[in-house]
Amino acid sequence: MDTELETFFLKSHELGKPIGFACIACIAPAVAAKLFGPAGFKFTIGNDAGTATALKQWGGTHVDCPVDQMVIDDSLNIVTTPAYMLAQRTSEAHSGISKMVAAVLERT
Repeated sequence: MDTELETFFLKSHELGKPIGFACIACIAPAVAAKLFGPAGFKFTIGNDAGTATALKQWGGTHVDCPVDQMVIDDSLNIVTTPAYMLAQRTSEAHSGISKMVAAVLERT
């Protein structure tokens, strides 16, 4: 993982800032699982069992989630959505991402 990115997310979390992760150009919730899994992080990448199993090696709990929804880990103040991990159309990804952004903004 890029050390600057890791520092940014860990510092944001330390400051109590809400963070959102979506599968867009990469499986961003994987970054979150790596960083926050040991703290019992609750996250989603959708419903791909193989990817979920691989990410659970870092700790945390994967929650199956449809493309138009998101998962909120209230204790860690982190929101994840599957986005393009599942989306067949941009509109499907948009729905989940919009909900994730709204959830992050509510926690700001």
